[in-house]
Amino acid sequence: LYGRALARDIKPGTGMVICLDHSTAMLQEAGRNARSAGVQVALIRANAENLPFADGVFAGVACGGSFNEFDNGDRVISEVRRTLQADGRSWWMQAQAAPTLAGRLLQRGLSSGGIRFPSGDALARALRSAGLRVTFDERRGAVQLIATRGHVLATNNEEP
Repeated sequence: LYGRALARDIKPGTGMVICLDHSTAMLQEAGRNARSAGVQVALIRANAENLPFADGVFAGVACGGSFNEFDNGDRVISEVRRTLQADGRSWWMQAQAAPTLAGRLLQRGLSSGGIRFPSGDALARALRSAGLRVTFDERRGAVQLIATRGHVLATNNEEP
């Protein structure tokens, strides 16, 4: 979904969109949907906790709807930061802890399948701890949208 939207905005010859998932079935569906929409995306089967890309190669990374399912969200954030260019952007969407009793009861049932519903503060804190500058943080009910731009902290391989 996000890959198709991004691919529509990429001018020919200026870049490409890579869609990553650990599920072959999801990638096959993504490929069918991209062809139907008339956009080109590269499909990569990999684990987001160990991204198969060099440091600093991406101008942007979008992670929507998956963050609640990662075994190690901090590792995913670290990998995104590692692969982002120094001024790169990231965009995240998560289902945060629901503000209503009905929502919390639903989330409790979904949690039995391994899905987590952290507070929005936890995701913002994790992004900042990884050295990413949070530039946007909007929360509506159980949904949080959060964006970063650039690195705050230098690593051994980066200029401060």
